Amino acid sequence: MMLKDELREKARKVCAIPETYKLEIEDYAEDGTRAVFIWNHPEEMDVGIWIELDENGKLVDFTKDEINPPLNAALLHVEELKQTALQFAESHYPGAVQEFEEEFVKKSDNQLRVSYIQKELNLPLPFTGFYITITEYGEIVRFHYDGSAENVVIPQHIEAEKKVRSEFLKEVKMNLKIANLEESIYENADNRPHLVYEPKLPFYRRRVDGLLNELSEEEEETKVPVYVKIPKMEAGSIPESLTELDGSMIKIREQDLDDAIGEVYRKQEAEPVISESDPSIIGFFNKRNENTVKLKRNKETGQLLGLYSFIERRGPLMMSEEECKEIAFQFLSGIFPDAHLYFQLDQSQMESDEDRVLFCFDLIHHDIPILFGTARINIDRTTGKVTHYLGADVDPDLIISINPDPAISEETAQKFFEQVFQIEKQWSKEYKDNEESYYQLVYSPVYPNLSGELRFIKAENGEMVVGKQF
Repeated sequence: MMLKDELREKARKVCAIPETYKLEIEDYAEDGTRAVFIWNHPEEMDVGIWIELDENGKLVDFTKDEINPPLNAALLHVEELKQTALQFAESHYPGAVQEFEEEFVKKSDNQLRVSYIQKELNLPLPFTGFYITITEYGEIVRFHYDGSAENVVIPQHIEAEKKVRSEFLKEVKMNLKIANLEESIYENADNRPHLVYEPKLPFYRRRVDGLLNELSEEEEETKVPVYVKIPKMEAGSIPESLTELDGSMIKIREQDLDDAIGEVYRKQEAEPVISESDPSIIGFFNKRNENTVKLKRNKETGQLLGLYSFIERRGPLMMSEEECKEIAFQFLSGIFPDAHLYFQLDQSQMESDEDRVLFCFDLIHHDIPILFGTARINIDRTTGKVTHYLGADVDPDLIISINPDPAISEETAQKFFEQVFQIEKQWSKEYKDNEESYYQLVYSPVYPNLSGELRFIKAENGEMVVGKQF
């Protein structure tokens, strides 16, 4: 096991670190299995260099955020980029290119991704090998090493693919739901909610030997919702007034989150008390979060999308659940003046202890389940303040206009599904409590005629909604 000073010097040699960058995080695992170093850009908070080493100083993970390409940098051909990437891997793990097999070489935008992986029975073993990302002018910006699989279970018997596919399809269900089709997640999406059928398979994957005892999905205990309607609240309630945001708070950071804006507030006199000498990951986040309230807002409307308070204090109150519920009603109605028309409180999901009460409000539309249509509000019993809010991922105003009657039947949707559904043999990494992980050969769903995994079938026209591949 290397000493901390030796590990730090090893990390500095992985890539050229600009002199202006500050060593922000220097974290060592208590069991000595890894060390993490992060250097940050002096002005760009989200630009930096991440390096993770194992106890012997071997590079495990490396990320370097790009800013601007070098001036007059020559663009390299794909083969040159690939060879440069493999040389980097060999410099850290001699023989790795021969030990593993090429999985893919992909060019996208101004980068090339090279992946090598271990195979067994001519099938790739996930979480093995290594991958590298290199810019088109030859700079390594991403590297990750997983190494070799040690425990691969070779099946003694393999069930016929046709038979197993039939068993998959025998009990498949088409569940009618409303889902927000986000462009960042799905192909050909429009960021609007739609009435869809969601295929529900009896099991996600199946051991190739036909046994189900280890890989069958465990049935989660589902609570039957107990709904309570929200009363119509008087207009004029400002949701922020029910939180710890007040005149003593100042905005210390703001961040563009693509589709939203993140804001961080801290009391003027409440500077972090965490020691600047603590360079650990926990210390870093404590310094950034202590005594802060973080908000997420809609970029266009300013509507509150989420809130989390890191202020720890006990107030003089001891509010009842009913009193906290009234505050939650006011808060939600302050964000959505017509909350009483489409939200209902699910009392079966309510959680409480001596310090807080958590309420879950579900969007309801003609009794059709709405994916990620729950808003969660946490009230501090001792202060009466909202300390946590996570909004629904679906715009309630867009739900009301959805026709609840599907244009295609469940049977038709199932036929569409069967036309594209196939299975194939894959290695799956499995875990058991207090035991080493192992690899099991399974049959998994695939959709060879689609660009990715089938997620939904639109109930309005039968169009298939495919998840994007990342």
